[in-house]
Amino acid sequence: MNKGCVLCMVGVAGMAVIIGRIHVAAEPGGVGANLGGCTPGIGPDVVVGNIAVLSKWGTVGEISGYSMFTESCNLGDENLLWQALTPNHPVIGQNLYRLHNGRFEQLGMSWLKHGFSALALNLCCTCQDPGNTGLLGVGCSDPYSAGLNGRQEGMNCGGIVCGGLGPRSEVNASTGSFLFPYGDAGLAGDFIYKRLQVHNADLDPELNPGALYYGEGHYVTPDDAAAGNHHNNASYRPANVGLFSTGGWNISFVGTTTRELPAIYAWQDNDPAVVIEIVDDDSAGRFFLGYRATDNGDGTWHYEYALHNLNSHRSAGAFGIPIPACVTVTNIGFHDVDYHSGEPYLPTDWVASVDGGMVSWSTDAFDPKNDVANALRWGTLYNFRFDADMPPVSATATIGLYRPADPPGTPTDLSVSTLGPAAPPCPWDIDGDGFTVVPDLLSVLGSWGTNPGGPPDFDCDGVVAVPDLLALLANWGACPGQGPCGDPAAGSCFAANGTPGCSSLECCETICAADPSCCDTAWDAGCKDMANQLCADCGSPAAGDCCQPNGSPGCDDLACCGLVCESDPFCCQFEWDELCANEAQAVCSCP
Repeated sequence: MNKGCVLCMVGVAGMAVIIGRIHVAAEPGGVGANLGGCTPGIGPDVVVGNIAVLSKWGTVGEISGYSMFTESCNLGDENLLWQALTPNHPVIGQNLYRLHNGRFEQLGMSWLKHGFSALALNLCCTCQDPGNTGLLGVGCSDPYSAGLNGRQEGMNCGGIVCGGLGPRSEVNASTGSFLFPYGDAGLAGDFIYKRLQVHNADLDPELNPGALYYGEGHYVTPDDAAAGNHHNNASYRPANVGLFSTGGWNISFVGTTTRELPAIYAWQDNDPAVVIEIVDDDSAGRFFLGYRATDNGDGTWHYEYALHNLNSHRSAGAFGIPIPACVTVTNIGFHDVDYHSGEPYLPTDWVASVDGGMVSWSTDAFDPKNDVANALRWGTLYNFRFDADMPPVSATATIGLYRPADPPGTPTDLSVSTLGPAAPPCPWDIDGDGFTVVPDLLSVLGSWGTNPGGPPDFDCDGVVAVPDLLALLANWGACPGQGPCGDPAAGSCFAANGTPGCSSLECCETICAADPSCCDTAWDAGCKDMANQLCADCGSPAAGDCCQPNGSPGCDDLACCGLVCESDPFCCQFEWDELCANEAQAVCSCP
């Protein structure tokens, strides 16, 4: 099944086995923001050094099967185990994504190529050859051709099948552990069985004009995870859709490989307004949340979120965004990716609801006796979207973890900074005079027991009643944020928000005293830069290291501080905590 292979002799656990290997001479990839370079980290550290050659195997119905060349590098200071006949070797996942009309979605996934021997090449660094194909040496690289990565049945390694494609469902990506021998070992099938499967319609240029495509390779292995080096194991590369032939679309890679970052960063590469947050769970797993809010130009805003589970074994079973009372939400959407070839998970879409001050999506609850729910499991990306009639402000999203904690007692939810709709400004000021006073009280009493479809039904529960009266009395007097300063709808002071003023009253008044145009015209990049310097300790040596939690607002590197605070104003308004330091490590030049 392996096309264009050469034969070589490789020792596996004391036995000589003939296998097919071919090295594609491919250019070194580009550099990702987390690249450790060739100064070794602690322990074994496998990364995807390059992705190349995306082969099409054939089409069944309207689904085509693909596989890609991947070359791994060991950037650690210890050899990485690569033992074919034990569960101490890497497994390799292959994914394909599309960016189209501002949406970054996963189109397909493969089963996992099981590693069986390692060469000693020099793609990333100078290789220290261990002289043993059961190890990937320090600084060494190892190529697997597209043919090998698409070989369904594997090979006979002394009576045990090795080197084939095995299920993702048998892998704990947080620990790097998996079953071996793996399920369906030795089985082959049609053109698409176990391979990277993509619907032809998702690639059709006429149906997806202007779309951009990205392939991703992802290695998972136990000793890399045990060393805490498993968060940089995915890399991505742009791809082009070519001609339609033999039932499917041909795909080829272009550009260079961005190392040590998952493909969700391609969304940000093409749209600087996209923000990506990193959030870790208690199982040593990591999620990436990408988000973007866009003005529809008709009094509504579009909110787009992409949640990628890199390696969380607990997985995600729910996702929610806070929605203030009386905000209208429409066009709620969801997108996932298809499991296939006998993986046990159901294809059921997550159920969306607007309730309890949240717009949320969820799958079935975890069942330890029948774990088949369509949770957001490792190596997958799901999308959530909606429109709302209020502009964006800073908000906190909730990721509901799918699997229970072990041991019990740790949080069931994760919180992550994002954008969500603002609350309607001062709804208690019914007559719009800037004050909540007697005329507004009389409006509440005059509408008592009715459903006006808005204020004075302040909680939008369908009837003007006691809670609405209490809400008005609690907000008696001048409306908060009168004028451009302090208005939550104005946007962050640490971003060029395009509106007059910003959401922090004190910071806004400080900046506008120095430059009135920030409040009279628009809060532009110059206003943002002043806020970074005057409202926080951005660039001050006394503020502390940007790459570490320092306890003060801001940090010592002006450019890095501004970049982080633009996406997470908390870091400059309150405290540069661990989340701020994590964001800095993702987007700045941290040692």
